[in-house]
This record gives sequence, structure tokens and C-alpha cells, in this order.
Amino acid sequence: MATATKAKTRSKTLKLDADVSKRLDQLAKGRGRSAHFLLIEAVNNFVAREEKRQAFTAEALARWQEFELTGIDVPHAQVKKRLAALKGKAAKVKK
Repeated sequence: MATATKAKTRSKTLKLDADVSKRLDQLAKGRGRSAHFLLIEAVNNFVAREEKRQAFTAEALARWQEFELTGIDVPHAQVKKRLAALKGKAAKVKK
């Protein structure tokens, strides 16, 4: 019989406003889940979103620094042309 491996976990303490705590409990009951499950789900979603935002910001800053060093940019007309070509390819794939 296969046994599931349990991921290493760490406890964090979270204090919620009484109203938010009550609302969380109501949501959990309505979904047939525990409040703990919903909190884990919310934290996981938040962390994933913020990691993407951080990566996007880092990439934008790196590109800006490259532009400042080189002065090389992409003209607006060229960007529009490239996006139109990509849009056309996406439309063909959907059909």
C-alpha cells in the first residue's frame, strides 16, 4: 500500500478581525471546508500572485536599465505590427 508523503510545514499565527473571522467561518461552512483550508488556499493564491508581480517588476526594471545603457528601443509601429501578427496566429490556432 502506497503512503502519502507529508510536506514539511511551519506554523504561522494570524489574528483576524472578529467580523472577518465570522465571515470566513460562514464561507467555510458554505463550501463544506474548514476555515484553515480556506486560509491556506488564500495564502497560496496571494503568494503565487505576488511572486508573479515581483518577477514582472524585476523584468521591467532590467529592461529599463538595458534601455538606459544602450538607448535601443522598439518603435511603436513595430510593436503594433508584431502584436497583429501574433493575434493572427492565435486566431488560426483557435479555429
